[in-house]
Amino acid sequence: MNHRPITEDDLHAYVDHALEPERRAEVATYLEDHPDVAKRISVFSDQRELLRAALAPIADEPLAPELNLSRIIEQRTRRPSLVCWAMAAMLLLSIRRPRRLGRARGAAGVAGRIGCARSGGHRFV
Repeated sequence: MNHRPITEDDLHAYVDHALEPERRAEVATYLEDHPDVAKRISVFSDQRELLRAALAPIADEPLAPELNLSRIIEQRTRRPSLVCWAMAAMLLLSIRRPRRLGRARGAAGVAGRIGCARSGGHRFV
């Protein structure tokens, strides 16, 4: 037998019949030794059975198409989400040509470039 302590998760898994057989036997032994915890777990088991009985009529109903997981996944892979489009737009807006310093000078900057072009690449000031 494993001597791990019995946790609250183990107790809830016991109620839900979700434990491995060996661990379930360990929890059952623990409950025999701790009647106060066994009483609390018995209330949980009763609640579980009441909920299952109350929800049994709708448990067999078909799932609404908009809640079908395979359909949701198919729709998400078919079309890009708004987030993808927003990221693409931000990337496009952030990539632009840097401004040249000559443009900021106005007419003097243009005249200086024209003079530079006429002189064969040498600028005379």
